[in-house]
Amino acid sequence: PEFPLLKSAVICMNSMVERTDLWRALVLYEYGGIYTDLDNAPRKWNASSVVDNDDIEAFFEQELNGFLSQYFMASAPRHPIMYMLVQSILQRVYSLPDVHFQYAPFITGPGALKKAGVNFMGAQHWVVNAKWRIERELVSAFWKTNPGNYTGLANWTLTVAPKGTIQRDAIKKKAQIFASMKMTGYLGTDGRPETNESCLHRLYEREYYP
Repeated sequence: PEFPLLKSAVICMNSMVERTDLWRALVLYEYGGIYTDLDNAPRKWNASSVVDNDDIEAFFEQELNGFLSQYFMASAPRHPIMYMLVQSILQRVYSLPDVHFQYAPFITGPGALKKAGVNFMGAQHWVVNAKWRIERELVSAFWKTNPGNYTGLANWTLTVAPKGTIQRDAIKKKAQIFASMKMTGYLGTDGRPETNESCLHRLYEREYYP
């Protein structure tokens, strides 16, 4: 009931990568838990770091450019940043001008999580003024993060660990291993034909001309 546009938005998602990004956000929002990429390993952090600490309601690592990590996320059920993440994904999918020209990192990946973080922190800092002023306030609130503890929407908290807390690329020769399993990462946009089929266009066609 929180996401009435969910079912129709999936119709516009061509990539299983994008659907997986949406699925894990939904699971973390509904049930809470820990998500990690297959090739991560604990370095300065392990499961007890969250399980034994009641003060942590959401946990991310700081990425290279100061963004929240999508390769590792931990969250309590119904945490607002996961709600914001799902809504950010749905909004970006619905706004697609061309459903055949999708860039997953922006639509469902780190770009959507960055926007969710902005909204999570910025919701307490609305400025009722011109539209550009509101956006400026939101962006300045959480566009890039430093390690630390934050309090955002409805006094929910979020912890950002410093880079290097999680060991990435722990699987040696993972590119060859994944290739042998026919597993691919994000799909780029090069070489894809451009069309005029927006997401809303596709939904209309499916509704009235199935």
